[in-house]
Amino acid sequence: MSSIIIGADVAPCGNAEELLSKGEIKTVLGEDLLKVWEESDFRLFNLECPMTNSEKKIEKYGPNIKCDTKVINGIVKMHPTCVLLSNNHIMDYGESGLFDTIKLLDKNNIHWIGAGNNIKEVIKRYEFKCNNKKVLVYNCCEHEFSIATETKPGANPYDEFFLYDDIKSANSDHDYIIVVYHGGKECYRYPSPLLQKRCRRMIDSGADLVICQHSHCIGCKEEYMGGTIIYGQGNFIFNKISNEYWNTSLLIKIEMGNKPVIKYVPLLQTDNGVKLAQGEIAKKIISDFLDRTEEIKGTDVINKKYEEFAAKNLDNYIIMLSSNSTILRVIRKIMPGLFRRITFKYASVLNVVECESHRELAIEGLKGAIKGKKR
Repeated sequence: MSSIIIGADVAPCGNAEELLSKGEIKTVLGEDLLKVWEESDFRLFNLECPMTNSEKKIEKYGPNIKCDTKVINGIVKMHPTCVLLSNNHIMDYGESGLFDTIKLLDKNNIHWIGAGNNIKEVIKRYEFKCNNKKVLVYNCCEHEFSIATETKPGANPYDEFFLYDDIKSANSDHDYIIVVYHGGKECYRYPSPLLQKRCRRMIDSGADLVICQHSHCIGCKEEYMGGTIIYGQGNFIFNKISNEYWNTSLLIKIEMGNKPVIKYVPLLQTDNGVKLAQGEIAKKIISDFLDRTEEIKGTDVINKKYEEFAAKNLDNYIIMLSSNSTILRVIRKIMPGLFRRITFKYASVLNVVECESHRELAIEGLKGAIKGKKR
């Protein structure tokens, strides 16, 4: 039976970067996982960073990440059918980082989607036949610092004015549509109310499977209107951090029989990369995933979980928006009551980020300020 396997974020660091550069893929994945990976007829993953030797970082909030161009040696040995490039780090080293990556993939005859020279030339889809079924994979990401514009290269953005129509237009002449959406909150195992609405709308438009990557942790899934939504797949090869979120992940395997069957392959992070989880650990990874899946069926659970998560993260956003972030961190730690009194007016900020007109104008002004700073 023909099958498709989809891995999440690949951003090799440390030992994994060195081993991939040498092409030592068996050490990075381990023999058991490599066998599972190679058994599938179509193999896809998200390349979370550019392959480049450029040192020209873009100005952004958050880390700039990349891997050496020699990593292509390991990627070639993974025999990917298609590499997904729509994510929030692919432009971390500007146009040169993106084009270095694309040139390496093209040189080695590896298909890629999710990026392009500008918004009109972004390649969004990968189409192929699997078990005589016409399959389409669509790749997009949330807006951070990587998005293509009318005049600049970058990643394919999530755009509600086009995405759902794109899916609808493909639905009539494809048997199975997969949307790989790079979005959601890092280290949060549940969908936000808005994320759930977006993903459900993708299913309503004709998608059969929606996979949310980017969260760096395994989340939960939802069966909705005949389709499947996976809210968080975890990483694939991304050894930046070791914690309860990053250390486990899933491969998504679709067996394309008369009726496609989705299976979940549990993984464990290692010092050298990743390996197939087995035994009791594998059972626990899957059972926790399914427990959260049952949990979100409860009345108003998603809203309540998100309210709690938002309350825990509000102070971090206040600090992010301040030019005195170091001072505010100290005050929050030693005088939390004072911290809330000296920071900005919540209603004013809420109005700016929630109202469409205020948000649009503020975004344009901030972009202009960053451009002015670079001059």
